[in-house]
Amino acid sequence: MEFYEESLARQRGIERMMLLLFGAYILMMIWHSVRENWPIWIPICMVVLSLSSWILYLKEYKNYMTRTLISSIGMAFSMLMAEIYIADFWSGITSFYVFSVLIALYGVVEYIYISLAVAIIIFMNYAFRANGLLSTPQGVNILVVQGFNIGIFEFLLYIWVKNRIRSMQQSIKTIDALKLVERSKDDFLANVSHEIRTPLNTISGMSEIALAEQNVDTIHEYMYSIQTASRNLMSTVSDILDFSELQAGQITLDEEDYNITSTVNDIINMTMALREDRRIEVIVNYDAGIPRVLFGDEKKIRRVVMNLVSNAVKFTKDGGISITIRGRRENYGINLAIIVKDTGIGMNAENLEKLYTSFGQLDTRRNRQNGGIGLGLAISKALVEKMGGTLLISSEYGKGSTVQVVIPQKIVDDTPAVLVRNKEQMKALIYIDMERFTLREIRDAYSANMENIISQLEINSHICRSLAELKRRIDRENFNLLVIANEEYKQDVKFFESIASDIQIIVILDREDDKDVTDSRVCRIYKPFSVLSIASALNGINRDNVYHDRSGRFIAPTAKVLVVDDNYMNIRVVQGLLAKYEIGIEYALCGAEALEKIESMDFDFVFMDHMMPEMDGIETAHRIRNKIGSYYQTVPIIALTANAIAGTREMFIKEGFADFVEKPVELSVLERVLRRNLPEKKIIYEQEPGKEGTLNKDFKNRNNTISSESRITGEEIDAENNHNDIHVDEKMGLEEIKELDVATGELYCGGQEGYKDILIEFIETAVETRLEIDQLYQQKDWNNYVIKVHALKGCMKTIGAVPLSELAFELEQAGKNDNIELIISKHDNLLKEHQKLFKALVEYPVFREMLSEDVIAANLSDQVVLPEKNENDENLKEISPEEFEAMLKEFETATYSLDGDAMNQIVDALDGCRFAENSLEDIVKKVRKKIAQEDYFSAYELLSALCSR
Repeated sequence: MEFYEESLARQRGIERMMLLLFGAYILMMIWHSVRENWPIWIPICMVVLSLSSWILYLKEYKNYMTRTLISSIGMAFSMLMAEIYIADFWSGITSFYVFSVLIALYGVVEYIYISLAVAIIIFMNYAFRANGLLSTPQGVNILVVQGFNIGIFEFLLYIWVKNRIRSMQQSIKTIDALKLVERSKDDFLANVSHEIRTPLNTISGMSEIALAEQNVDTIHEYMYSIQTASRNLMSTVSDILDFSELQAGQITLDEEDYNITSTVNDIINMTMALREDRRIEVIVNYDAGIPRVLFGDEKKIRRVVMNLVSNAVKFTKDGGISITIRGRRENYGINLAIIVKDTGIGMNAENLEKLYTSFGQLDTRRNRQNGGIGLGLAISKALVEKMGGTLLISSEYGKGSTVQVVIPQKIVDDTPAVLVRNKEQMKALIYIDMERFTLREIRDAYSANMENIISQLEINSHICRSLAELKRRIDRENFNLLVIANEEYKQDVKFFESIASDIQIIVILDREDDKDVTDSRVCRIYKPFSVLSIASALNGINRDNVYHDRSGRFIAPTAKVLVVDDNYMNIRVVQGLLAKYEIGIEYALCGAEALEKIESMDFDFVFMDHMMPEMDGIETAHRIRNKIGSYYQTVPIIALTANAIAGTREMFIKEGFADFVEKPVELSVLERVLRRNLPEKKIIYEQEPGKEGTLNKDFKNRNNTISSESRITGEEIDAENNHNDIHVDEKMGLEEIKELDVATGELYCGGQEGYKDILIEFIETAVETRLEIDQLYQQKDWNNYVIKVHALKGCMKTIGAVPLSELAFELEQAGKNDNIELIISKHDNLLKEHQKLFKALVEYPVFREMLSEDVIAANLSDQVVLPEKNENDENLKEISPEEFEAMLKEFETATYSLDGDAMNQIVDALDGCRFAENSLEDIVKKVRKKIAQEDYFSAYELLSALCSR
């Protein structure tokens, strides 16, 4: 509408300008006619034509085309009347050129023909009048040359007008397209707002309710709702970030070896979770000939498939979804084809194209029933193309859609994913009544799936169409296997129980129908079944319950991990997270200590902090890899980093790491890393609920009694046990501390108890942390300053101190960019905010009672300084700077020798002394504590910082 109004205004301006020029021409002709004594009717006619054009313009007669046509004809008649009495040919031709340009300004191609007609009449007038140009050879030459010139001139006017019209039309199309994009963007932003606000409202509302609730079971339900909303929110944010990276061309491939069967199982599990309580069929048709191990970006493949499946589930109310996974061998490996077909609402041809565009959600109404921000297919298509594949969509409105993805992959292990042992000895009956499915598409999909399973497993089998046929077959022939659906099983439960001793029965059913099968001799396979689950059951795996992908809870009590981090709080966080898996850990507070401990070669893998002083994580990893022995080349080293940006994983892999985990550590990410890197033989899985087998009982017993190997030994055990005597709950009101996001802290620390331990660790080390950071600031040691604030950033984010973490991040970036002015301006603020958080925490007696008054006083001090001297300091022995420096050198030698006894002897010599007129009592206590914890390098740093000050 706005563009239309602008066009009208522009046309009115052109008309007005033309009429003004026409009026000026008429006035000039009137003056000329008076001087040349033309007949009076000529100027009168000209005035009438000009006034008529003005009246039509002012009255806005009809439309632009009509008015401009009339005014163009009026101009043409005025010119022709004047040409009759103008004797000079050149004067007439000049007027003609002006007239032609004027009517061309109207922007109408057809008006060029009017000027061409006027040119012909003018030429005939000057050619055939008395003593005309044809009467002399020179006149003939003039007519020929000027005729050619006018022809060229008219042609150029024609081209100019055409191009102008084409340009305007293109502008109109562009503006329309931009307006469409603008509307799409507005709808997209509205959708984003809706999709973000919905889970946020859930999180906020459920949190309020949970805080007021006393019943633990009810609180768990609320927490589950909060977790679900958080995951939805994370999915929305991930889509937005992925789309942003795609637009910027920053998406990179994280290619690695992966087990295709594990990927398929994850897809099946996530699909069933998306289905929720909808009674729609999910059919998985898997090609058993696909090689077991492929090479590619498995995460992105899974992301693409889940986007497709999510859409299929979202828009399918009745019927079902089929997921077909097959492969075609090529010279370079295999073309992995994944087809997702649904019986949902479908779409028409007009809307198909929109799916490939950005912000391409078809239903943009605010009250639409289906959620999402409309980026799924746009992201999927871009990811598939990035991997060198193709994505095709076909759909019919009201009948469903089919999406096919083909992605080239390399083959690592050509062993087929599915193999059945002793299949020659098997003779099977299959009874699934396809006629009970009302939709033909579902019947066809199930039939194709069953035929695929039978042909690939190569088992002697027969398909029955009715229960009577099945009974007749069993009476006449010897079968040792029966595969039957739950609905058919319930037709005659007693009969099937009577034959269960002679024939192995496998019942395919939904999880919610598990109660229908009570006979322990019957093997159950939960939908959606596939060749994987059937083969697993036939091979005798999990015959007592179901085939699953072993993705449930697990413990690894015999596993051992080395955690390397210069910040003790980070180590405590990892310890707390690994405790639920009963994994034993040892720790090292620097690279040199890690190199010493790795010599034992009894760690299953290593968690390595990226940024550490003196020897960072990358250098430490290089030194481990350079050690002699295959263990050091193969032990997985997992990077711990708070700087996870695009290309981080590739950088760590290139440097010899096996993987990386972003800090703060998320439980789901940690669990995936553990599954990938722990030896399979050390993992003990929990069985399905309700199945009290030996394995399950062993799991529960182990889970209830935390292995001593998972605890950190030494004096820390007593401290940890003391911490556990303190109960932290929602009644403490920690949520009142605005600087602290309690929910985030509990999430990253592995629960409430782990969060409590980390907060206590923060309180106990707060003054040391500020001393170390301030010392580096005073020394202008910006490299180590960046490392310390980087560590502080990760620690504060772990406990939920988001503002403080962001401030530390800002100073870290300033240091990396050599922006020293920013560090100087905000350093004091960092220390004050750190101290402010400490003050807020020690207001709670549960924390305050654990600390000495000296520690509290030091932390509550407004300045970051060592304790002032008191009256008793005068009686203490004074140590000169030279003496202290010599003792510090001895202490350094003992530190790098990891000789705790020698370090204690030096500390004993410092006890009861003062240095720089300050008592060393407090610093001696802290150094002794670090030595007792075998935190030798931190002990050295404390003394070194004191010497520097």
